[in-house]
Amino acid sequence: MVRTVTIEDLQQRTGELLDDVARCDQPILIEDAGATRGVVISVADYERSQRLRKDAWDRGWEAVDRIRERNADQDLDEVYRIVSEVVEEVRQEMYDAGRHTD
Repeated sequence: MVRTVTIEDLQQRTGELLDDVARCDQPILIEDAGATRGVVISVADYERSQRLRKDAWDRGWEAVDRIRERNADQDLDEVYRIVSEVVEEVRQEMYDAGRHTD
């Protein structure tokens, strides 16, 4: 369960709250005037999120490299036209789906 504390509570009990995050490995949401302004997470959670972000980044570039290899013999202008067309189709589908949920 995620805990929520006010920014004033964080200012007064920083050490204690950091110990809680480290010990329980549970994030703490920080609120200011009723709005969530930040989150305190454990070092383990931070490192895990950084690894996941890096892995996703690496997989994305690997996919780009594979696409480049598969299309090396294609006319770049034609590839750009096709990609642009597909992107526009997806955007339209997303727009239409959002419009129908009202």
